[in-house]
Amino acid sequence: MLWGSNAVVAGLSLIGRRRDVAHVHHLLGESRLVTLTGPPGCGKTRLAAVALEGIGIRHPDGVVVVELEALTDDSAVPGEVLASLGVTGTRRRSTTVEALAARLGSRRLLVLLDGCDGVRSAAAELSASLLARCCRLTLLLTSQEPVGARGELAWRVRPLRADATSLLLDRMATWRPGLRLAAEEIEVLGRVCRRLSWLPLALEVIAPAVADLRPLEAERRLGRGAPATGGMEPLPPHEALAAAFDVGHGLLAVGPVRILRRLAVLHGWWPPRSVLAVCAGRGLSAPAIEDIAAELADRHLLRRRVGPGSTPAYRLPAALRGLVGRLLFDSGEEPDTLRRHRRHYLVLPDRRLGTDWLEAERADIRAVLADQRVPACGRLRLAVWSGPLWRRGRWEEGRRWLDPGQAGSAGGALRAAVLSELGRLAAAEGSPAEAQAYLTHSLACGTWRRPGRRLAAILTDLAAVERRLGDIDLARHHLNRALVAAAQPGPERARAHLGLANLAVDCRDLPEAMTRVHEALRDGGPGLESELFAALRGLARELAGEDPERALVLAAAAEAAATARRTVRASPQGWVELAMAAVGPAAARASWEAGAGLDLATALTQASVAPAVPAAVAGPWAGLSRRQAAVLDLAAAGLTDKQIAARLGVSFGTVRTHLERMYRRQGIRGRTALVAGWSAWRAAGGSGSALLRTPADLLNSADLSATPPARTLGGRAAGRW
Repeated sequence: MLWGSNAVVAGLSLIGRRRDVAHVHHLLGESRLVTLTGPPGCGKTRLAAVALEGIGIRHPDGVVVVELEALTDDSAVPGEVLASLGVTGTRRRSTTVEALAARLGSRRLLVLLDGCDGVRSAAAELSASLLARCCRLTLLLTSQEPVGARGELAWRVRPLRADATSLLLDRMATWRPGLRLAAEEIEVLGRVCRRLSWLPLALEVIAPAVADLRPLEAERRLGRGAPATGGMEPLPPHEALAAAFDVGHGLLAVGPVRILRRLAVLHGWWPPRSVLAVCAGRGLSAPAIEDIAAELADRHLLRRRVGPGSTPAYRLPAALRGLVGRLLFDSGEEPDTLRRHRRHYLVLPDRRLGTDWLEAERADIRAVLADQRVPACGRLRLAVWSGPLWRRGRWEEGRRWLDPGQAGSAGGALRAAVLSELGRLAAAEGSPAEAQAYLTHSLACGTWRRPGRRLAAILTDLAAVERRLGDIDLARHHLNRALVAAAQPGPERARAHLGLANLAVDCRDLPEAMTRVHEALRDGGPGLESELFAALRGLARELAGEDPERALVLAAAAEAAATARRTVRASPQGWVELAMAAVGPAAARASWEAGAGLDLATALTQASVAPAVPAAVAGPWAGLSRRQAAVLDLAAAGLTDKQIAARLGVSFGTVRTHLERMYRRQGIRGRTALVAGWSAWRAAGGSGSALLRTPADLLNSADLSATPPARTLGGRAAGRW
C-alpha cells in the first residue's frame, strides 16, 4: 500500500537502474536508515520511488511517501510526516513527534522522506527520534549530502554511464516518434552524454533539442561554438544542468519562454488555474497557456502527474528552479509576477472551492503566509481557509499562522473565524476542553445578525466537541441551532445532519441515524467525505449487533465509495471480521459483494428496514448516552480506566471525562459510590439495560477461535477497515 504523495513521474520509465534498485533493496535490509545522496538531477527521487514499488512484502503495513522538497522550516517536518500518515485526530501529547511515534507504534512501515536538503538537520533529528521509539520502522531519505543521523547508511547514486545513451534515445523517441539515426549519430550521442556527465535530468531536458537539431548540432551548441571533438571533458553536475537547459529552452518560442520563467514563483504542485493566474498576460489566452504547459512537460522542463479530479498537476523540478528563476529576474517581470501570485492565493478563500488541492498547493500557501508584504488580515483569512491542512497533523504550524491577536483590529467576523479554526485544530489535536473554550469564545465575539453558513459550521464543531465530552443534550441543541442557521442545502447543513446521525448512533436510534445520513447525502457539498464515511462506518458497526448481513452491505458500500473518491483511508476495525464470522463465509461474501455494487443512498435504504430500537436509558439515570452507560458497565465489572479505554477504543482522557460528567449529573462523589448506584439500579431491572450493547459485548459473544473469512474477499478485504 503506497500512502502520501505520488512522487513517481507519470509516463516515464526508469532506464539503466535495475541493479541500483536491487542494491537499494539490499541496503534497506541491512539498515533501518538509508540515505540516497547525489547531485541535483541524478535521479534520486525516481530511483527511490521505483525501489518502493517492489518492497511491500518486507513492509506489510505499507509505504509512506513524504515530500519535503519545498520545506525550509525545520519545525514543520514532523507535522508534514504526520499529515502524510493520514492522521485526523489523536490524544493530546506534548509534541508532534510523540504523536507521530504513537501513530507509527510497532507497525512494519517504510517511510520515504524525499528532498531533505532544506531541512537536513530536522530530518536527522526526527529520524533518530523515530527509530529509537519505533522498533519496526524503516526510513529511506533522499538528499544531496548525508543528513548526519546516528546509524545512517548513505549511498551515492551513480551516473548512468553505460545506459545514458539508451535513456537519451528513449526520450528522443518519446518526443519525436519514428526518429531514425545513423550509426555515426549514435556515436555523437555518446559524446553528448559524456559532456553532460551522464546526468539523467540533463539528458531528459536536452533530448527534444537533440531530436530537433540532430546530434551534431546539439553537440556543437554544448561546446559553446567550439569544434565538436571527442575530447570534450564532462562538465560538473550543476554546469551540465545549466548547459542542457540553455540548449533545451533556447529552441522555445517567445510565448513558452515567457510562461516558463513566470512559473518560477510557484512552488510544489500546481493546478492549471494557478498557471493561468500567474502567467496570463498580453497575447496569452487560457487555452494557449494550457497547451504551452503541456509542451513544457513533454520537454521535461516541468513535471506532470494526475491531480485531484483527474486534472493535470505540474511542478518545476527543484534542480531547474534556480535556472528558471534567473530567467525571470533578467526579464524584469519578477515583481509583477510575484504580485499575481500573491493576489491569486489571497482570493482563494472567496471562492467555494473544495479542499482537494490544498495538499498539492500547500507550498504556495506557505509562501504567501510567510510573505510580510501581504496584509495581516489577508494572511489570516488564507490561514483560516487552509484549516484542513493544519488539522491533518500540522498542528504546531497551524497555531503559528492562526494568531487571534492580529485579528483584533480586523473586526469580529475575522476574529471569530480564527478562534473557530483554532477550536477545530484543538479538537483534531485531541484537546476537547481547549476546543470547547475556543469555539464558545468564537460564538461570543462573532457578529451574527444574519445567521448563516459560518455560524452553522461553528455550532456543528462545538456539538462534536460536546459529544466527545459526553454532553449529548447540549450537542443536540447546538446541531438543531445549526440546522436553523444553515437554512439552505449545502455542506454546513449536511454536516449538522451527520452530527445528529452520530448522536443517534450513540443512543442506539438507528432509524433516526439513517434518516439523518439520507438528509446529509441530499444536501451534499464538497469536503464532507471524511465525516460522511466515518458516520456510515459507525452506523454499520452498531447495526452489526442486530443484523450483521445488513451491516456488511452498508460497510461494503461505504468502502467502495471511499475507494472510488480516493479521499479516505480507513483504519482496521475488527467488528467487520466478527460480523463475517457470525453469518458465515458464504453469506458474508454475498453481502459484501452486494454492498460493493450499491450507491450509498440505496445501501442506506436497504439497511433502514431494521427494526427501531428505543434510544434512552430511563429512570434516575435518564440522559446517559450509550457510551456513558458502557463505561459504567465496564467499571462495574472491575475494569480500570485504562482497560475501559482499550476495550471501547477511546482515549484514557475521554473515559475520565465521561466519569466526571456522571459524577456531576448524579451528584455523587467518588467512583465507588457511582458504580454502586449504577449496579444497584441495574440489578433491580433498570430500564434500558438490555439496549446497551457495546463493542465489548460483540467481542465477548463472538467465537474468536473461528477463522474470519476477511482474506477471502480479494481486493476488498474487510481487514482494511
